Amino acid sequence: MHLKMIVGALCGLQVTAANAQPTPRPAHDGKVVLFGNLHAHSKLSDDVNNAGNEMLPIRAFEYAQAHGLDFLAISDHHKAVDSNHRLWMTQAEYTSQLFDVATQYNQDHAGEFIAIPAIEWGNTSTGNHINVFGAAQLPPDTIHDADYDALYEWAKTHAPFVQFNHPNSWQGESNRNLQVGNFGQNLYGSETAFASAVDPIVDAISIICTVRGGHITGALRDSEAKTHREMQWENYYKQYLNMGFHIAPGGDQDTHGTNWGTVTAARAAVWADSASYQDLMTAFKANRAYATEDDELVVAYQVRHQSTKYWMGELVPLQTSEADIEIIVKVWQAAGSDSDPTDEGPYTINVVSDSDGIGGSEAAIFRTAENLPSGAEGIIPLRVVRGEYIYLHVLEQGGKDNPIGDGEDEHDNISGAETADGKRDDMNDQAWTAPIWFTTPAPSPVFVWSVNSIFYHDLDCWAAARIGAANRRTGPAPAGKEKHNCQQ
Repeated sequence: MHLKMIVGALCGLQVTAANAQPTPRPAHDGKVVLFGNLHAHSKLSDDVNNAGNEMLPIRAFEYAQAHGLDFLAISDHHKAVDSNHRLWMTQAEYTSQLFDVATQYNQDHAGEFIAIPAIEWGNTSTGNHINVFGAAQLPPDTIHDADYDALYEWAKTHAPFVQFNHPNSWQGESNRNLQVGNFGQNLYGSETAFASAVDPIVDAISIICTVRGGHITGALRDSEAKTHREMQWENYYKQYLNMGFHIAPGGDQDTHGTNWGTVTAARAAVWADSASYQDLMTAFKANRAYATEDDELVVAYQVRHQSTKYWMGELVPLQTSEADIEIIVKVWQAAGSDSDPTDEGPYTINVVSDSDGIGGSEAAIFRTAENLPSGAEGIIPLRVVRGEYIYLHVLEQGGKDNPIGDGEDEHDNISGAETADGKRDDMNDQAWTAPIWFTTPAPSPVFVWSVNSIFYHDLDCWAAARIGAANRRTGPAPAGKEKHNCQQ
């Protein structure tokens, strides 16, 4: 394997409430990386134990900004009207205390921090939870507990995007409604139909979420100790990619206490054109994101094909069934929420590929590049096929940012020492990127025109029917002619 290193640089700007002095915001190839959390709760969620004013959404945004996050979604519970033990908001509560507050916060802190209004919808016993981001209105009560299909259709016209939350099925959820299925899958009859219908609105899946003992009533509920994740659900990420979803993985926290973004160093990271609400939404919609256990870990993943570079999350059109490409990867440590850009490299890069595409075998590690230095650019040449997709799994070799372990270490009765048990709290931090997909090029549009006219037309345009056979021409948009307004 050829691995070429080219040292890169940092640039960009970040301002936090705790430190008004500009600090570097990592940038690469015209974009900046933003670190945040897409899953957190305030007092508007009826299951939070602390209902004081410190649990208001405005306090959550202030706290997250002061602790170095670039964005935070407050995704309070809003379950269907027929849910058991319904947790919900009124439209007035959502508008005045969350949506309008987030909108105003973004105006007041433009370029510094992004507040995201969201809801968490669904029951684990029915079809699991999903987050709906940025909707101005709550879903209507006509959408009932099992109506995931209706909820997705509503979201397509009311929200920028949706995320699958905690996709696993732990013991407490194992009796999920089989008629509905996980995230409503069984309402569609097949995996193909499910992905085809839901993929346009679902753009993320949370593969890191909360910490053991940190959810609602646990001992770590208000902890700021940065607890390492015991659970990590890359297997579910692979499962939904194999169904045909175009999604990015996220690292979230599902906090129900006053530690928004600090219970763990895990983050959802996204490459955006700027630190604005609209650019953030656009970046998530484009799947230009990755999940990281380290709030300082910057991962830039691109592919070069025929002199064009494509970011993680993009589709690469292949003119032939197979083609040569180059993976371009650069990894380094940013300032992070604790402003400690300690070099935790070098890095191991696992190239995870699904060469048979949708269906069939799930993605698996195809190639590994060891010892990529911090800040260097690694080039990995590959030959790919149409239908294939590739994402990167990055491992730090030099440290981890979560000092508290949430796994039980082995106790030696003779020495009294605690020894590693091999769970995730014994591992260094890792990250998982969105894939890059290799596809068949979209067919070129075909138009019709008359050799005697300055206009060309869509094939179904009313004017096209009036062109005589002798003067009629068809093909790609002709040079020197103007596109007719065929809708009139």
